[in-house]
Amino acid sequence: MKIERFMSKIYTNFRTKPTNFIIVLCLFSIIPVSIYYIFFPPHPQKSCYPLEIKNNELNDRISLGNKTLLTEKILISKNTNQNTIQPIQQYVNIKQKGTQYFTEGKCDEAEGLFKEVKNNFRNDPENVIYLNNVQVGKNPLKIAVSVPIVTKPDIAQEILRGVAYAQDEINKTGIDQRKLLVEIINDDNDLNVVKKVAEELVNDREILAVIGHNKSTASMIAAEVYKDKLVMVSPTSTADNLSNYNNFIFRSIFPSEEMTPTLAEYAIKTAKNKIAICYYKKDISSQSLTGNFIMSFTKVGGKIVALDCNLSDPNFNAAKTVDQAIRLGANGLFLDPDLDKLDVVINLANVNQGRLTLFGDPTLYTGEILNGQVEGLVLVSPWHPDINVSFARKMKDFWGGSVNWRTATAYDATKAVIAGLQKKQTRVGLQQVLESRDFTAMGQNGEIKFNYISGDRMGTPILVKVSNGQFQQIR
Repeated sequence: MKIERFMSKIYTNFRTKPTNFIIVLCLFSIIPVSIYYIFFPPHPQKSCYPLEIKNNELNDRISLGNKTLLTEKILISKNTNQNTIQPIQQYVNIKQKGTQYFTEGKCDEAEGLFKEVKNNFRNDPENVIYLNNVQVGKNPLKIAVSVPIVTKPDIAQEILRGVAYAQDEINKTGIDQRKLLVEIINDDNDLNVVKKVAEELVNDREILAVIGHNKSTASMIAAEVYKDKLVMVSPTSTADNLSNYNNFIFRSIFPSEEMTPTLAEYAIKTAKNKIAICYYKKDISSQSLTGNFIMSFTKVGGKIVALDCNLSDPNFNAAKTVDQAIRLGANGLFLDPDLDKLDVVINLANVNQGRLTLFGDPTLYTGEILNGQVEGLVLVSPWHPDINVSFARKMKDFWGGSVNWRTATAYDATKAVIAGLQKKQTRVGLQQVLESRDFTAMGQNGEIKFNYISGDRMGTPILVKVSNGQFQQIR
């Protein structure tokens, strides 16, 4: 009966005072909803950096996370292991979906997919950069890295790993509450493309510095465009021509004139006092390093055998070259090839069969050379994992495998830029910091310091030798 009287009362109130009744119902609806949102608040979509799609001929070469440059085709191009190919395909597809979300501004979804790839396919540096980029917010500090992704994917990834690791480190704390945003560019070491890329980067006023380019010829072309406008730090160019080029141009690798004395002295100490020279005559870096080696070697008492050996000759004959060098009395052979002609060196080493001791420059420090079984080859290099075992171990843990000198010098290049940005956050300000006599930054093996006149990295190179299928440091 009580229930019937209660319901009757409600009905009467509804007929006589419908407005009050509706208010009561609304209150009873709002209160539980409000309580729910207090204890279970919604998570708003994270605000991420708005990606601008460039509508020009470089569109397919530039990405902040809106497209995949390290594609499935590139990543599996040299992989014949079917057990490895399938996971690569799977995670590239996930990364691709992440780039679509990033482009649409769905940052939470993009971040989740990039994290999934990072957790399961650790050695993809592009994905790590995209993961960091999607987390930077709307007011980051923007830099670029330009590498040859299609033509030299292994080298491109080595450089990108150094940049990605440095970005990952600094973005944990940020720079004056701003994070580092990295734009990836594929220039393929194509000089026409490099020039257009450099012009594009100069015109993008948000970009404060460039890590790159790879080949010395590419770096020289770009340096002319960046002149007095944009800081460039090359992690791989050794050509002397880059020294004193302009006060906006730096490098985190030693120039060839600092590299060759170490190699020349070792050759003399190991009784290799007569050396023949084979180099790539069309390449400015090869010309520079070979010329410096000849000067360094003769300065310590060595003799250069008069062998005409041009690795850029399409009719180059490895067997004939080795036989002729031996007839001329050589007991060593200095090799300085173009990056695209490493197969010529591998063929020459196989023909040589250990008769001449082979010497070379950092260009030869690649997996391609190790796979070619060039046993006994002695190289001058800016870095080896044994120099800093702790850093090498961190790299291996992070990437799931060992890294080489290009990763180390790219890391140092990025660390130098970061140290500069911690003091000045404009193009001119950054340049002034980097060229200062008292500028230093902490790199993978101690201090990074540039010659305040030339912009060259200061320090001492080392020697490595191919032994038992590995690059081993010569102590």
